[in-house]
Amino acid sequence: MLRAVRFACKLGFAVEPETERPLFALAHLLGDVAAARLFDELIKLFTPDTGSKASKNCVTTGCSDSCFPTRRRVWPGRSSRSHHLRQRGLTNTDRRIAQEKPVTAFFLFAILLWEPVRRRYEQLVSAGKAENDAIFQAAEEICARQHLRVSIRSGSRCPCARSGISSPLGPAGG
Repeated sequence: MLRAVRFACKLGFAVEPETERPLFALAHLLGDVAAARLFDELIKLFTPDTGSKASKNCVTTGCSDSCFPTRRRVWPGRSSRSHHLRQRGLTNTDRRIAQEKPVTAFFLFAILLWEPVRRRYEQLVSAGKAENDAIFQAAEEICARQHLRVSIRSGSRCPCARSGISSPLGPAGG
């Protein structure tokens, strides 16, 4: 399923509706794929300079729900600030790849997990947790859940908590 999305992005074609419908209906089967394998497939999907297209196609085919369980009902619509942050980050990543500059999985996952972390952070602050403690707790909780689904291998299990993107005052905050 992820390969169909990847090839469509890489080769610049749209998956026909008759082919796409079963992808959506069977996307839950990605839950049976090993977490390490999903990591490899997602890196291949998001790093050939088509990450912004891949993000859209993953949502359309339902693959994003299976690969990013913390994303369900959390990645807001196209008009949200978080959507713009995600798309801008993926577009910049695409540009770096086109310029043959390095891109890290760490940064990709920080972009993709920002919105669930931000929402959990807001819940914790509303419950009286100090902002610094709340952002790290939120990031650790979301990353721990994500790690069960996709084995994030970049020296840290939690890219959101270790990157500048985790700042509650960052571009998607508020």
